[in-house]
Formats: sequence, structure tokens, C-alpha cells
Amino acid sequence: MSRLYDLKVDENRWEVIELDNKNYHTYKLIDKLSNKEYFFNHIIGAEEIYPNEFLVYDRFSGDDFRIRRMYADNSKFHILFEKEFSRFDFITKDRILFYFYDNTGRYRSSGIYSIIANDYLEDGMWLNGLPVETFKRKKKPDEKEIYVEDEINSFMFNYPKILYTVDPNTLEPNSELYSEFKNASFPINTKEDIIKYKEEEKKYLYELEEQAIKEKKERINKFKSKILKKDN
Repeated sequence: MSRLYDLKVDENRWEVIELDNKNYHTYKLIDKLSNKEYFFNHIIGAEEIYPNEFLVYDRFSGDDFRIRRMYADNSKFHILFEKEFSRFDFITKDRILFYFYDNTGRYRSSGIYSIIANDYLEDGMWLNGLPVETFKRKKKPDEKEIYVEDEINSFMFNYPKILYTVDPNTLEPNSELYSEFKNASFPINTKEDIIKYKEEEKKYLYELEEQAIKEKKERINKFKSKILKKDN
């Protein structure tokens, strides 16, 4: 089962009593050292990541979910991190990719969180807002490759896509870049290569659009003159 879909704690430290599992799960945890009691109410799952620290997964509202990092102390939980999202994936043992669901029906990155750092990874911020999916790596099944299906903003050319994959550890591209518009692949090594390519293709498509608009105007003006001359 995927992480955070059940309860995983140090059983030598905690006595676990499940109080309810009708729709979600409610647990009472009793600290065997201090005899203090703690409650997880209506959660999907939780995992003890460090002594007294837990990642807790629950439904926030509607189609939105939430992960909180909580510290147990003196029968209370203290929130150290909180994130609302549409979907999530562990792309490595330490890293969580969060998604939001856009109005076109696609999932886009909304940040990559590191458990060790207890923060978002700055190196992954360039992926924010991009349409992404993940796939298990063949040689490292506990890691997931990030697949990006980005697009160039061009209505006339139906928003042509550019495709590539990203390594979950380096957060840099680890494949060639495929251009739908050019129907060709291009070598890339860094995220800067992708940004540069996107700018170049965007500029190229803009020039084609401008040329097409100019030619259209010329055709219309030509026939306009022809029609007006005929009427005279």
C-alpha cells in the first residue's frame, strides 16, 4: 500500500486503538513512556517519520486533501507544516510532489516538499504550475520519474506541447526534449536549457503568427478593393 494510506508508528513506543473506521479512521495513541494520550480524528492515514513527529493525511474539504506535519507533546499535536492539494506522490523516500487540479482537467505541480528539510525545495520551484505526471523508475521502484507535458502559449497553433522527464533527485531534466510543433527531439541538460528552448520556440511561433495575420489582412484588403471597384 502507498504511504499515508494506513497508520505506521513505532509499536514499541505507542499503543494504538482504532476508535472508528466507517468512512475515515480515528485512532487513539497512548505513549507507553509517559502514558499520555493523543488522537487522530477522521484521517486517511499517518506515518511516524521521527520520534513524536508524524505526517498526517486527511480530506480537507470537497476534492481537496491535506498533509500536516505534527509534533506530539503533552497530549497535544503542534503543526510544523501544512499543505492543501488535489493529489500527491512520494517521488523519493524524502520528497513529496504536490499537485493542483486546473480548469482544463490536468494536474499541475504545486511544489515539492522535503521531509528532511521540512520545507519546499527551491530547486523544484521551476516546475510549479507545469502539467506533470509521475512514473515508477524501473531500476529504483521506490522512486518516481517526473514526466512534464508543457505547452507553448500559441492559440493559432493549438498550444503545441514540449515533452521531457525530470530526475526526482536532481530535479533536472534527464531526457531529450520533444517538440510537438517541430516533430523533433533536442538534447537538454539543465532546466535553463528548457527555459531557453521555450523562449526560442515561443518567439518563432509568434513570428509565424504575425506573418500569418499580415498575409490574412493582405488577402482581405485585396478582395475588399476588388469588390469595391466592381460596385463602382
